[in-house]
Amino acid sequence: MLGIKAISAIIRYGNDHDDIRISIIFHDENTTIRGVAFGDAARKFKNKLKVGRTYTFRNHKIDFSDQEYTNTKYELYLREHTIATIKTVAVGYAESPKVKGKKISEINEMYRNLLVTTSKVKINKICDLSRPKDNYLCKFFVTDEREEMKVLMWSFKEVDFPFSVGDIVILRYLTVKNDDQHIFLENSDNTKIVRCRGK
Repeated sequence: MLGIKAISAIIRYGNDHDDIRISIIFHDENTTIRGVAFGDAARKFKNKLKVGRTYTFRNHKIDFSDQEYTNTKYELYLREHTIATIKTVAVGYAESPKVKGKKISEINEMYRNLLVTTSKVKINKICDLSRPKDNYLCKFFVTDEREEMKVLMWSFKEVDFPFSVGDIVILRYLTVKNDDQHIFLENSDNTKIVRCRGK
């Protein structure tokens, strides 16, 4: 049985009809595993699965994950003919384990390629939107009044960044990266930026 901790929006990565995916963060109460579905399977499970529910799965596939993007060994692939059955379990199991936000100083090499959530941080610089590769890039910097960290947000389409310098936010489910000089954060399919009130 696996609980659902987060489900991404439908992500388009190409122009073909089936060039879409969703990413899912599963949990078994103690640990997490990433899941992914492509094409029609993504459409199916985006509508079927709900955060906070617990499911059993049949006809799915567990395979080695891409180590360029994650340091977890395995990833769960949902296919069109995968069957997901909702389960009623003991109170607490279906609920997502609470994630304690990390201070910038706590995010280091040991978290490389893992998803992290920050504590409250302030956006103190936003760079102009650029397109260094096939995708668009929004780069900004956040601080928790003690340290600063760079954040990279990639997107297939040109989108406006709905935040401003000075906004207090919590960054959820970003991937920790290292460019051989500094640790930085990069968006994942499940990334969510939550605006906070006050400090």
